[in-house]
Amino acid sequence: MTRMIISNASMSATTRASIARLQSELTRAQDELSSGRRSQLGLVLGARSISATVLRARIDESQAFLDTNKVVSARFDAAQSALGSLSDLAQGMQAEFLAAISGASNPTTLVANAMAALSQTMSLMNSNFDGVSLFGGLGIGNPLKEVSANGAPAVAAAFQAKFGIAPGDAASAGIASSDMQDFLDAEFAALFDNDVNWSSLWSNATNNVPQTRISQAVTVPNSVSANIPAVRNLVKSLTMVAALGIESLSPDTRSALIAQASSQIGGAQTMLTDTIAQVGVIQNRLQDANNELSLQHAQLGSRLDDIEVADPAELSTRISTLSMQLQASYQVTSKLSQLSLINFI
Repeated sequence: MTRMIISNASMSATTRASIARLQSELTRAQDELSSGRRSQLGLVLGARSISATVLRARIDESQAFLDTNKVVSARFDAAQSALGSLSDLAQGMQAEFLAAISGASNPTTLVANAMAALSQTMSLMNSNFDGVSLFGGLGIGNPLKEVSANGAPAVAAAFQAKFGIAPGDAASAGIASSDMQDFLDAEFAALFDNDVNWSSLWSNATNNVPQTRISQAVTVPNSVSANIPAVRNLVKSLTMVAALGIESLSPDTRSALIAQASSQIGGAQTMLTDTIAQVGVIQNRLQDANNELSLQHAQLGSRLDDIEVADPAELSTRISTLSMQLQASYQVTSKLSQLSLINFI
């Protein structure tokens, strides 16, 4: 009797363990059929599961680059838009300067337009994208400083030191065009061309700009600095007309000054065109990197699918087999539970 009790208990325990195993395998197979992907890769695939892990890491890396590059691309789009507006501004003001040289415009109006253009230049260069300066390089704060804070007083001080009068003083009518040319080429130019003066008077930007990796092998600058010569020349030419009191100068001296401003702004426009082209080259490199990353992402995903994607037909067969085995185990368990010594007495 004792042997039969022990035997029945042992058989029941074995059957219950079998049922638990079959239920677990059936649940896993049903989940795989629902998700379309294998579960417990280490158990099912063995060493191949390591390949799956490596592939998934590379897929995640390529996706991270693609996500980052979307932000970089949008940043460059914003920078291109601002630089394009700056180029249009330079072109428009050069047309006004050329007209003024021939005496076709009022000096007071020209000064007002130059001041407005200078303000617009500051605004464009102080543009932000996603809370970060577009043209500040590694600097903090607005790339270009307000003209009234340091630039204008410095220009006035240089003029005063050179000619002994303030800009706009009636006595400036006596300044010879040659003397004005000397001032523009020396003291005035030094306020913009000298790096120390440019940084202290006009700019908070740095020459260096942040670098961004756009793929495993490619790193590009992700912005343009407001310290580039194009911006310096543009600010210089506009300040020349806006801050030196051209209304009070003699016609000859005024024409010489405006001609110098026109030459400077023409150079600035050419350099802006070059800068826009350089940014375009970076944008093309970014697009090439994205195309390569997208192709890589798709290829890696396909290789991962070959490892992880479950075969629906195979799963259907396995589910059917497991269901039949589980049903059989239930029947065995039921019969074992009905066994009794009374039936054999």
